[in-house]
Amino acid sequence: MNRVPILIVDDSDFEYPKVNKYNGYFDFYYHDISYIKIEGSDSYKKFIDLFSGENGVGKKRVKDGNIIIMDLGLDLPGYVMEEADSEDGSTRNEVLDRLINGAFADGNPLQRQGLYLIAKLMSNRDWHGVIQIATTLGSNTAIKKAIEKIRYIFPERDVHIQIASAGDSMRNVGKDIIRESIEIYLREFGDIEHRIWGADSRLRDVVSSWYSDGSDVPHTYILESKSPADYEKCRKEISRYLRGLFRFDPPQHWFDDAQLKILHRELQGLVGSKSIAHVGKGIDSQRRLSLGAVIIVLAAVLGSDVADALQSVNFEKGSGNVLPVQSGEQARKSIVALATMFSKMCIHDNTSSSAVNSISFDPEGGILRICLGFDCEVSYKPGQVALAEKIRSIYSIDGEQKMLYGGQSFNSYLDFVIQSSKSIQGKRSSCIVNVFPGSGMSNCGTRDTILEVRVC
Repeated sequence: MNRVPILIVDDSDFEYPKVNKYNGYFDFYYHDISYIKIEGSDSYKKFIDLFSGENGVGKKRVKDGNIIIMDLGLDLPGYVMEEADSEDGSTRNEVLDRLINGAFADGNPLQRQGLYLIAKLMSNRDWHGVIQIATTLGSNTAIKKAIEKIRYIFPERDVHIQIASAGDSMRNVGKDIIRESIEIYLREFGDIEHRIWGADSRLRDVVSSWYSDGSDVPHTYILESKSPADYEKCRKEISRYLRGLFRFDPPQHWFDDAQLKILHRELQGLVGSKSIAHVGKGIDSQRRLSLGAVIIVLAAVLGSDVADALQSVNFEKGSGNVLPVQSGEQARKSIVALATMFSKMCIHDNTSSSAVNSISFDPEGGILRICLGFDCEVSYKPGQVALAEKIRSIYSIDGEQKMLYGGQSFNSYLDFVIQSSKSIQGKRSSCIVNVFPGSGMSNCGTRDTILEVRVC
């Protein structure tokens, strides 16, 4: 489950509207600092640090993806933004200069304080998400122009900025603003293709160039030949990408020297200039999804619910491909089908939480085993066939019977089997996906289930 916090910046009091959970991928909730009323220059300065990625309110900082709901008219007439210090001790940094002298020179000084917080968010490379402007001023021309100038200064940022269509404040129409903000987030960031490969300019232009000449994540990764600075750039780029994809910090041991070299290689079939699924063209773009990268897709789907299980995963040796030779379009379909299978089979229907108990990865043997907390030999709905029996019968029943079998878990499994066997060389599979009873006990007191992906 990917948890998406909501943070509200305002200078007035209001009653919090209820936040509803949405689909199986995301759980929206109020941030643990959720709302701090801006009552003076001290709280305003704390939010500047918070949004810029520095330790801010309560020694916290915003990172990864979330929803920020902003009031622009912050009542701070005595606070002068030019006095804000930059890290190097100068009184005005480059971003401050460009914003005050350019975007907001003719604007209301109180609006500029809210817009400046938005600009600090845009300068924070560890953050992406939705900025919803909730103001009684509505969608006026001056605010629109200021937002466009912020976008121009930070063109590569994966951020959606919008003035709330209600054209009012949280105090008056908070429920409508929350609902609209969540809908925007799901539209902009909910799609698994967007999250892995990026519809935004930063992921498209930066991550798609990985493994090519001049990239911070180079093609030839020989640790001994890299300068400490270049090595650190590579480490940070991969860590930043995975943190944004997972919505939690990936295991630290993945970034030890030996494991990082393997992880770097495993990712080549998923993202970057060598990936047929990502770039999809060119003589060098032929790398296919590896078994190790299947773990990356799993974590992208389930989020922080698998953070503990990932601690047992080590990238000590490279793994084989789980997809055959496919076109770029078909490779993407296969990976999306894999993500969908994980979302249907690895999430409890009744709680929308992860069913993953543990993960076992054997790259040399070509086996990935995911232990799930339910019994696949038991039918949980009257009149339905148990999942394990459906899968055992998959090759002995006709298409009409498969449709009658139904069930989201089975249908998603079947779709991945079909998509992953479509090769430009004809029907050919590079992996086998098995579902069978495990030897342990689930959290419900029944046998657990093993979802196994095996390279063949």
